[in-house]
Amino acid sequence: MQDRGQGLGQRIHDAALLVSALKVKKENLKPSLPGLIDDYDEEMIKRGKAELELSVQALNLAHDWEKLLNSPIMKLAGRKISEAQIQ
Repeated sequence: MQDRGQGLGQRIHDAALLVSALKVKKENLKPSLPGLIDDYDEEMIKRGKAELELSVQALNLAHDWEKLLNSPIMKLAGRKISEAQIQ
C-alpha cells in the first residue's frame, strides 16, 4: 500500500487522546475505565478507517497512469487554484 506519511501523525494523535482520556479518569470525571477505553477505541477506529480509505484511493490513483495525469495535483502542478486552468 502507498505510504501517505500518516502513520506517525496518527500514532501521536492516538497517544494524545489516550493520555487525555486517562487524565479524565484520574480526575474522576468519568468513572468507568472500560467506557473511557471504548470511547477512545471508537474514535481511533473511525479515524483510522478514514485514513485507510484515503490511502487506498491514493494507491489506486498512483497505479492508473491516466487517472494520475488527469488528477488535480498533476493539473495544478504547484500553482494556486486561481492561477490554474482546470478542465
